Amino acid sequence: RELRAADLAVRRDAEDAVHRLRVATRRLRSGLRVFRPLLDREWADRLRDELQWVASSLGRYRDTEVLLSRLAPGRPMAAEPGRQVLRERLTERMSKARADALDVMDSPRYLALHEALVAACASPVTTERAELPAADVLPNLVGKAWRRFAAEAEAVLSAEAATPDGAPDSQWHQARIAAKRVRYAAEAVAPVLGKDAARFAKRMAKVTEVLGD
Repeated sequence: RELRAADLAVRRDAEDAVHRLRVATRRLRSGLRVFRPLLDREWADRLRDELQWVASSLGRYRDTEVLLSRLAPGRPMAAEPGRQVLRERLTERMSKARADALDVMDSPRYLALHEALVAACASPVTTERAELPAADVLPNLVGKAWRRFAAEAEAVLSAEAATPDGAPDSQWHQARIAAKRVRYAAEAVAPVLGKDAARFAKRMAKVTEVLGD
């Protein structure tokens, strides 16, 4: 539902719409990954690949939007003429990126993904494990995502301390992806597992925000 609502918002050029659309695709991809033991692997991976294609196709649009927001009045900038030049260049790039994104969103491949997602909601292809009680299955899956993030975090902090220039941006980015996966998983299971999961999700949201900055 969120993906389809964001789709309409992007077409109407609403504020923050492309961000919402990319977040919706990431949440779906994350869920298909974390809860993969409950799903048919080939079916889930096929959906994940198509969602990745959409997110990548919208990346330039969103990145340019973020850069433009950094040029907003009041943010630090050495000289106003430099700010103006960057704003003009980025506005031009934004227009092209939006046109490219809309072309993707009007493509048969993108529309077919929407149909596949509707079908997935109506009739997900699950494994036998999906028939077990949620309280027995879901905590372990979220815990596995957490352990992966913990390993990524330990690795990036070690690299940060071990090298003069710190850990590379790509490693920080991977840690952020892992953190988002934990956050989305915790948010997904909170209605079933209760307040502890909801509190955990909020704490992970703060982690992803810090890593994003």
